[in-house]
Amino acid sequence: MSSKAVTYTLQAASAMARYFPKVIGLLESLGAILALYHQYEQLITNEPRFKLALSAVYRDVLTLLQKADQALKRRGITILFRSIWSTFESEFNGGLQKLALHTTVLENETTLAHRKYVHTALKPVVAHAERYSVALPDQPQRRTIMTWLDAVDAASDLVQHSRRRTTGTGLWLAQESNFIQWHTSKKSSILWLHGVPGAGKTVLCTTVVNCLRELYAEPHTAIAFFFFDRLDQKKRTESSLVASIIAQICAQSHNLPEPVTVAFEKAALYGRDCLCPADLPTSLLKAVIDVLGSLYLVIDGVDECEDSTSIISTLQDLVEAGPNIHILVSSRRTPSIQRKLSTTLSIPIDATRTEQDIKIYLAAVKDQLPTSDTAWLEFITKRVTERSHGMFLFAHLIMQSLSTSSSPAELTSQLEDLPSGLTAFYNKHLEKLSRESGTRQQLARKLLLWICYAQRPLSWAELQVALVDGETSSGPTLPFKAAVLELGSPFVVYDELSDRFHLQHLSMRDFLVAEMGKEGADRSFFTQAETESHLAYVCLSHVVAASRRSRSEALDDYATVFWCDHFLVSPCIIDLMRLLATFNEDVAIRRWWIQNMLRLGHNGFSLQKIFKLQSDLNAWIRLNDSSSRSEQTFVQIDWCKDVVHILVDAQEHSNTSIRLTYFEKIMVVRDLARLLTQSKRLEEGTLWFTDAYASLSHRTAVELVWISNSLAILYDQQGETVKSLEIQQRALSIQTSELGPDHLETINTVNELGRIYRHLGDYDNAAKMHHMALSVLEKRLPEPEEHLEVIWTIATLARTYRKQGRFSEALTLFERAHKTRAKVLGPNHPHTLWILGDIGATYQDMGLFNDAEDSYRRALEGRQDVLGQNHPDTLWSINNYAIILERIGRRDEALNLQKQALSGQREVLGHEHKHTLWTLEVIRRLEPENQGDVMIRCNDG
Repeated sequence: MSSKAVTYTLQAASAMARYFPKVIGLLESLGAILALYHQYEQLITNEPRFKLALSAVYRDVLTLLQKADQALKRRGITILFRSIWSTFESEFNGGLQKLALHTTVLENETTLAHRKYVHTALKPVVAHAERYSVALPDQPQRRTIMTWLDAVDAASDLVQHSRRRTTGTGLWLAQESNFIQWHTSKKSSILWLHGVPGAGKTVLCTTVVNCLRELYAEPHTAIAFFFFDRLDQKKRTESSLVASIIAQICAQSHNLPEPVTVAFEKAALYGRDCLCPADLPTSLLKAVIDVLGSLYLVIDGVDECEDSTSIISTLQDLVEAGPNIHILVSSRRTPSIQRKLSTTLSIPIDATRTEQDIKIYLAAVKDQLPTSDTAWLEFITKRVTERSHGMFLFAHLIMQSLSTSSSPAELTSQLEDLPSGLTAFYNKHLEKLSRESGTRQQLARKLLLWICYAQRPLSWAELQVALVDGETSSGPTLPFKAAVLELGSPFVVYDELSDRFHLQHLSMRDFLVAEMGKEGADRSFFTQAETESHLAYVCLSHVVAASRRSRSEALDDYATVFWCDHFLVSPCIIDLMRLLATFNEDVAIRRWWIQNMLRLGHNGFSLQKIFKLQSDLNAWIRLNDSSSRSEQTFVQIDWCKDVVHILVDAQEHSNTSIRLTYFEKIMVVRDLARLLTQSKRLEEGTLWFTDAYASLSHRTAVELVWISNSLAILYDQQGETVKSLEIQQRALSIQTSELGPDHLETINTVNELGRIYRHLGDYDNAAKMHHMALSVLEKRLPEPEEHLEVIWTIATLARTYRKQGRFSEALTLFERAHKTRAKVLGPNHPHTLWILGDIGATYQDMGLFNDAEDSYRRALEGRQDVLGQNHPDTLWSINNYAIILERIGRRDEALNLQKQALSGQREVLGHEHKHTLWTLEVIRRLEPENQGDVMIRCNDG
């Protein structure tokens, strides 16, 4: 039946080309469907339900083509075009509806047949899981802790990659002396597998995992693994790696490791519902490893993570920290990784080691070829093996291509014209796509740009909506999955188990990105700038539409989390800036987005991320607005009031999905106060919180204390420090009475009082408050030395010591706080950089100007990287650095830096801001004619 249908397609297409050009696109789609399902028919031969569904699709296509043929013969060329088209189109649409229904049934049957195959293939994996499963005594808590760990499902990745392995391949690795030494030694070590792209590193890692499981199925030995993926945001970070390892160890442990339960209970105490930097994941992993007998860890694709050198350093620390820790990593042989692993055991994956594996693979897939002739098969094996040069991926792609040959002549032609490598193969298929019709080429273009530049792999439901620019999740414009897979081949593959589309290999993205970056390259597909702006527009349009819908859509979550990521790397396009203005001007849209961000972010620091995005977007606007061709002026982004509304809403509605601890809430308010100070809007912010207090008047006094704390912080920033003191004292009285003196919320207010006493110059009372808070926190909190609230208390106590002239004691505390903040939050987190500035100021107080210069310089470099060149904190850091340069005799450099700071402060803060005026006064003093003037002091204190 299929060959007859193809004949009808060709005949109808010929007639339509003469008379009805508009029909060509429809007939091409039918031809593509028939070609693809004809391949399915060859692959799936033993599924009666699939065959029945396929027959129904063939019948629908034949019926449609017969109607088309009859319409052409019946009406002829003398009938007016519009009336002919109208009649034919109405008949065709009715048939298309039937075809769409039967195509859906067929796709479901295809999926079912595939899953049956997967089920059969996975029986050995299931048997392994059953063999090592045990009756666990703490199932409820275990499930809760696993949810808290929020780990990547590495087991699914292992299954997915294992399916690509051919039985009998990779066995050579077990005979390698370095591999034997690595896994049998009682001494901890790292083994590095390295090879070119497409050498089969990932599949070889699955072989290692299965080998280790067979060799070391022992109660006190854990085997964990992780597959980095540059195209998936959740699979390219160190935090994801660590969380996954901990989760796998927990899953293999009869009793949950005590360090994990302790860390979980501490996180629960502060309302953190997923593992975050405050839980010190790396330290937790070390503590978990300490209670194990031994650990085998297999990590694939270290070159695909965000910071390969940092992760390798972490792995080296793990190996040095304890005995019997065996870590295998795989990657390309990049210079940075080679430097880090130059002294470790290593095994190159080269052609001499993989040639036999490629022959085994080719023998296993020879049945896919359209010939069974022995001489042909031997020639194909020899030819493909020679041209592969040890690259499994190349051999796999060539066999896929050869299997589509329609005749011996075409097979011969393909073998004589084999590409010389992966790049040549990719170019060949890109050229093929460029010859598709306009409609299909446009679909292919959108598919490739989404697959290459999405921040994570998309599900079919998400991708389907994305391919119609996010407009709708139902309707006649949604593409068929079969057409998407055909157009995407060989670049794009679909994994049924995870329901995710992704590139078949990372080298394909590297190729596509390189191609579009070439000068004079064919632009029929996409450039990077066009891609990012298109994705930004689709996502932000979807957010705008989603805020006005009553039901959710498939692309909502992706658009919510990632529209800013795409926007910030987009060029200035007027339509995109107008869409941003629409988003920014509608309070309902903004608050819908912020609430969704918090729901998806899992912890209170998502609000700080929102402030960071606000700052980044404003920097983008300042940079690009001047280059816009529109006369419209684009206002700066301002989500401050929205954040206050969200905080109040979380207090008012107990069923909200947003959970913030008291400390996290106050930290957000402190960040908010800094933003309002910089924009001279503190009075406006005070009114917001005053109104919020009034709107919650039905709440108890103790429930409203956080608003009192917030108002006190804002009054303090306005210079009304005495009023701030009175508010905090009333708040402390309420909390002490209702919650007790040692309650953590009470202690937060005690700390705030200490800060206000310092601002009033009452340093003895300030130190007393901070000591009181520190004493309670160290008793109440497990591992207090690394808790963020303890770190904050230590830093504020250090600032008090510095004001008292106790510089050595202050420096000790600042360095302790900086070390821990760098460990918990990262070295370039804004809060970590504040402490670095404090260290510089303390060195300056002590007369240690060279040490001060080093600290100020590092703080400045960090702020430039994280906050940008013209952020107010960065500009103030320039002031600090310039002052210390002046102190050590580098006056000309100091003057140039102060001028740089002045330019930025005038642009960002205005000509009359106190920081701008301060910098102007310093510059006047530094000018050559005023060099005898007294030096002005500047610091972060």
